[in-house]
Amino acid sequence: MRLALALSRFASAALPVSDARSRYREQWEADIRGAADIGLSPLRLALGAVVAALQLAATTRKGTAVLASGNIALAIRATGAPRVRTGLAVTQLGFGGLYAVVLVLYAVSRIRLGLGHYELTHEMHDPKDLVPFGFSLLNPCTWLFMTSQLYIMLHGWVLGAVLAAGSLVHALTGNDRRRWLSVTATAVSAVVLAIALSGFGWDIFVWVRD
Repeated sequence: MRLALALSRFASAALPVSDARSRYREQWEADIRGAADIGLSPLRLALGAVVAALQLAATTRKGTAVLASGNIALAIRATGAPRVRTGLAVTQLGFGGLYAVVLVLYAVSRIRLGLGHYELTHEMHDPKDLVPFGFSLLNPCTWLFMTSQLYIMLHGWVLGAVLAAGSLVHALTGNDRRRWLSVTATAVSAVVLAIALSGFGWDIFVWVRD
């Protein structure tokens, strides 16, 4: 119960509108304390509050209106819908695949050219010149690289981390066969986020940007 209440307080503190924080905090804490009455665990409701707060902070006005009731049970139901949670997981895995494309190109280029990390990423070795079979619009590898480059340039891993909050709810509380898809997607998003925020990830960003 204490952990669930702490998560709900964190979620309310993350809301972008200060006037709404106390209102949401009171509503979410009341929902968590009455979790048994609606057949949900306090932790699951708290994770729903975190998802709701992230969506309130990051989605469109339409998405905000849907969650404006403050009822975190709605967030639980939304993230629990099979199509929604499958879509979240597949999107995150797709984002992870785009990041992996650049990492594979980095590893293969180092091996093929016999270069060190700094030499490859900071000494004018344009990744476009290292695309297999040459950089050409007729080459499928070129389109795959350009998509991956756009993902990294736009810091797509941030969106992946936001989507991971929804998958995390299902990963921790689900009991169906699709739960492992959510577990895998959450893990992939966490790994990509850790790499992207590291010094190595920054070097990869600089390399792809140049």
